[in-house]
Amino acid sequence: MSATLRYRDREIAPQEFDDAARRVAGGLARLGIGEGDVLCIMLRNVPAFLESMRAARMLGAFYCTINWHYRSEEAGWILRDSGAKALVIDPALHAQIAQGVPAGLPIVYTCDWERWRGAQPAWQGAERRPGTLMPYTSGTTGRAKGVRRLAPPAAQAQAATALLQQNVAQVLGIEPGMRAILPAPLYHSAPAGYGLQATLNGELLVLEDRFDAERTLALIERHRLTHAYLVPTMYVRLLRLHPEVKGKYDLSSMRFVASTGSPCPAEVKRAMIEWWGPVFYESYAASELGYVTLVSSQEALRKPGAAGRPVGQASIRILDADGLELPRGKVGLIYCRQPAFPDFIYNNAEALMPGVRDCAVFGIPDEEFGEALAAAVQTDPGIELQAEAVRDYLAARIAGYKVPKVVAFHGELPREDSGKIFKRRLRDPYWENSGRRI
Repeated sequence: MSATLRYRDREIAPQEFDDAARRVAGGLARLGIGEGDVLCIMLRNVPAFLESMRAARMLGAFYCTINWHYRSEEAGWILRDSGAKALVIDPALHAQIAQGVPAGLPIVYTCDWERWRGAQPAWQGAERRPGTLMPYTSGTTGRAKGVRRLAPPAAQAQAATALLQQNVAQVLGIEPGMRAILPAPLYHSAPAGYGLQATLNGELLVLEDRFDAERTLALIERHRLTHAYLVPTMYVRLLRLHPEVKGKYDLSSMRFVASTGSPCPAEVKRAMIEWWGPVFYESYAASELGYVTLVSSQEALRKPGAAGRPVGQASIRILDADGLELPRGKVGLIYCRQPAFPDFIYNNAEALMPGVRDCAVFGIPDEEFGEALAAAVQTDPGIELQAEAVRDYLAARIAGYKVPKVVAFHGELPREDSGKIFKRRLRDPYWENSGRRI
């Protein structure tokens, strides 16, 4: 039985949510979605998003979430490259990607969601291996890459599923009876996984269509929430509330706040721990690798800025450019493996922008978001580009948050002996006076 779902102060009972997901699965099956197929979802945080993921999971299909900031070129690429068999989308969002939608692709619009869902037969098919998320990752300097998980051998499937669930539970705090709030966008892989697991295992999930700092505090008090998925930017906005507002709400019910996706500045985390208590857990992860490390509040206070310890059976090595393991205290490349997450393949290779010989994009300090993007660009011979021209070119083709805040040009990008771009040399000048390192 599912958790109770609350959205915009409307309560959806567990049986109602389960029935809705089964009808969505039946409708998707009618559209030709079957085991191993791909369903793309482009929605803001609405119950239909969770219903669609649950439905794809029942059918043994991949569900591919598309960032609702995307434009035609970005979304169209994902729809084509993933081989999507259907698209669930808000019609307002369809307008901004219409030119990129493949001809003939079956589309379910959420403006007519309840009527469409109500007309579908509930899925009654044989039990299948649950479908999984197929995230598209990167895409800042080239085409996004689809991460398609490979199914383990049948004899190992049950053990692999148990190991994965244990890993996710440890990092996200997923547990029976949890009463959670999720204001982060479901198009990101971690919030999508959090939302799905909370509906499968919890007692209550409060799904927010946007983050509002004071409303979050009010909801925690009103519903005696125990768990949350938040990100560092949300911590910053919570801390900016007036002291009278911060002291107005009872937050004593909170037990576990999960955070992934971007590093939390040590001073921000310390302030949140002093306010809410030692309930914050931060994970270092990647779409390809899964969750690799986890740091608790106690460990973060003892060693500010730490990424934590390996999760489960994860292995981590710090190597130099020649692949040799480095001693403690030395900076190198991080190599990780997380056996809890099945192996994967990419769907495609990358391509660059016109006039650009090579480029590197990396994080630089930002007061509100923790990090902003900077791009180091090496142009083709004889080509002269201006920073604003690069930004304008990107802004017309990709979501605004991907457009670098800083664009710097280089005659030649620094390279390691292996030929890889030496990002540390590009990145270090921005960080040397920031008081922290990445």
